[in-house]
Amino acid sequence: ATVSAIGSSVTADGPVGRAARGAWLVAARASYLDPLLTRVSPDQPVHFGFRDVQTKLVRDLGASSRVEFAGTAGHSRLELVPDAAAGVNDLRTAFNDAAIGVVTLRLAPSARVALVTRLSGAVQQFRNTSRDGGLLDDGGARDLVWRTDGSGTVAATAWHASVEARDLRADGRQQRIASGRSQDQIGRAHV
Repeated sequence: ATVSAIGSSVTADGPVGRAARGAWLVAARASYLDPLLTRVSPDQPVHFGFRDVQTKLVRDLGASSRVEFAGTAGHSRLELVPDAAAGVNDLRTAFNDAAIGVVTLRLAPSARVALVTRLSGAVQQFRNTSRDGGLLDDGGARDLVWRTDGSGTVAATAWHASVEARDLRADGRQQRIASGRSQDQIGRAHV
């Protein structure tokens, strides 16, 4: 564990299984810069904080194969005191949440061939609100990717091949007040 003036973190790790054919690792962080600055300067107009966690797991399946998982997730928050957000369309609070995970399978069926397959996913959400608590912006995205890479040698000639498929979806909304009326913009994307 680590503790500093602006945050703290903790890390833990260890072997997987009795034969210790793998390992795991987990780390987490949190900021507390905001409470510190509020104590030092109570008039500060900006408050910010975050926390996140990372993890990794590796397991040998045999002499020529391994599976791995890695993941990260986090949350952040920004808040302005009401006096700092003067206009009806000015930012008061902003939140963001995100996570990503990757599963990897590594195979070496022979001394001349290696295959790596990865499946990953990521998600992200955000929301911004105004001085009066009204919505300014919100949205998010989701991304899924499958990729396989192969490499090797045939008759002293090296080769490499890759194939990838992806599905990305995102949406967002923006809302502003103009002349006493709400104006909305909505966007969506799918790749």
